[in-house]
Amino acid sequence: MPKKKGKKKKKEEAPKEEETDYDNMDLEMLREVVPMLRTQKDKSQLDRNYVQLERDTIQTFYDITKQEVRETDHAILSKEREMESMEDNHRVEVRVYLQKVKHLEYEHKNNLTAIGAEGESFLNEETENHDDKSLGLKNSKQTLLAELADLEWSSAEEIEQLQLQQAKNLRYMREEFEKNLNALGAKQEEKLSQLQSDLELRRKVHIHEIEERKNLHINDLMRNHAKAFTQMKAYYNDITTDNLKLIRSLKDEVAEMKKKAVANQRVMNEITQKNLWLKEPLAVTVAEVADLRAQLKGREKG
Repeated sequence: MPKKKGKKKKKEEAPKEEETDYDNMDLEMLREVVPMLRTQKDKSQLDRNYVQLERDTIQTFYDITKQEVRETDHAILSKEREMESMEDNHRVEVRVYLQKVKHLEYEHKNNLTAIGAEGESFLNEETENHDDKSLGLKNSKQTLLAELADLEWSSAEEIEQLQLQQAKNLRYMREEFEKNLNALGAKQEEKLSQLQSDLELRRKVHIHEIEERKNLHINDLMRNHAKAFTQMKAYYNDITTDNLKLIRSLKDEVAEMKKKAVANQRVMNEITQKNLWLKEPLAVTVAEVADLRAQLKGREKG
């Protein structure tokens, strides 16, 4: 049994819900407020959807710009790799030409060794041939060296021209990218500013509508209050008038009762005086009656 009482106490001590302004409204006012609140809810939902759409658009522009930046970086890396590949190819070609020169020198040495090994008997005959061949080899070597130098110079100049062209293209691409990026940023800033101004205008219009509804609600409350006050004033005026009439009638009754009391007092005084005046004759009469009764009794006995 004690446990059950404890449960009842807990149920009774449950926290009460906080009262709102709508709890004190009557049914008609609530019916007027509900469509207004629904309209406000729908408008807030539309504003939220519009802001979400603008936000998604800005995010899309940001993602596109970010993707373009990545593609530009990839293009720059590709050009740099291409330049590095050309430089590597040039180095390989230079090594090939140097290897050819070394090979020719090696063949030249082998030929000299072979000629010396064939015998001293052909030394005189081959001296002229050897000198001619040596001269020819030297000339060919100088020609190859000259061609190698020309090739190195032309390759270096071509690489320098390619590097300048690549640097120029890279600078142009960066300028175009920065220009497009600045234009896109300015466009987005303009859109954002326009969006902020539109939202500010909507907020002001919404605040103005809320103020108008508030003023209308205040005016309605004031009219209802004035009407209720007028009705209450008329009710209490009627009650006051009835009370004043009742008080006047009671005052008249009290005055009448006072008059009657004065008259009754006067009558009582007169009766008292009459009683005092009749007291002695009454005593004489009573004595006479007693005497007559005594005489009557004596006669009855005789």
